[in-house]
Amino acid sequence: MTKLWKYNNPKYFIFLGAINAAISGLCTPLVGIAMAKILAVITMPDVYLTAIGAMQEPAMTGSDYFTSEMAFWCIFTGVMGFINMISGFF
Repeated sequence: MTKLWKYNNPKYFIFLGAINAAISGLCTPLVGIAMAKILAVITMPDVYLTAIGAMQEPAMTGSDYFTSEMAFWCIFTGVMGFINMISGFF
């Protein structure tokens, strides 16, 4: 590696690439967790959705809980994708 170090100019590109690789490496498992939550909520019966929604807020129905969870995790996945896209350009 030290023999090739003199050919890598400017040197800060190496560190910038390492930081961006770390950002991409962080986004990927977080998106996996979000996808697991999305699939868990999608496959849940309405009775369970209503019960979980009532635990969080007494007036929440199963449809309200489903909508709020889907909105949160889909926005989270979109933000992680955007961060990953931005880190790929640098």
